[in-house]
Amino acid sequence: MGVTADVQDRSSTSAAGPRVVAASRNAAEAGGGELTTLYRAVEPGELNDILGTGVYRSAPGETEEKYFFPTKAQAENFSKIASENYGTGPYCITSGYIPTSVLRGVQTIHPAGEGTAYFIPDDLLPYFKNIVSNGP
Repeated sequence: MGVTADVQDRSSTSAAGPRVVAASRNAAEAGGGELTTLYRAVEPGELNDILGTGVYRSAPGETEEKYFFPTKAQAENFSKIASENYGTGPYCITSGYIPTSVLRGVQTIHPAGEGTAYFIPDDLLPYFKNIVSNGP
């Protein structure tokens, strides 16, 4: 699809809910004029993959969709619930921008009681831009 992302460390990102920002030229080409910020809790292996590639993607044999949350607080809550209930982690919170138009029709779910999440299929992951690590 030709969509790329720049990865940065932004440990002091706000917990405010979905931010919609003006789209860059590349984002507009990718499917929309406005961008929505979504957050994802990732374990070390996925974080290393993101830092190395600059994109969200599924490893071979993994599920073909990923959970994303409209707020950093929800992603943090999910990481806490998953760590306590399933012994997974540690988690790092990441975020990226996706064209708002791409989210239309995407399934929303409530995976662990932390609120609404987007269940985004693999074929839409390349639309994410400016993926950053927001710290633990």
